[in-house]
Amino acid sequence: MGGAALVTTNGDAFAELVAAEQLGVVVPAGDPAALATALQQVLYDDFAAGCRDRIAAVAQHYTWETVLAPLAEFCRHPRPAPDRLRGTPLIAPIGPG
Repeated sequence: MGGAALVTTNGDAFAELVAAEQLGVVVPAGDPAALATALQQVLYDDFAAGCRDRIAAVAQHYTWETVLAPLAEFCRHPRPAPDRLRGTPLIAPIGPG
């Protein structure tokens, strides 16, 4: 079970994920011709069926359980950040020494 193929504009991490994982089509912002072509591709071509399968696979990496695991681990074993430990300078010295 997967979602619909995606169409997004380029220029951010989400667009990079869509392109890298082939989850849909990334188009330049402000390019209506590219958008029309992308929409036709994801709505009417066989390309969309493969996208749905890949979206389902990639979505497993973004479940609440997965993305919250580092936070849950920290809550189980809280500790101060290294720069907040007593005796640790807030700014590392510059140069030898």
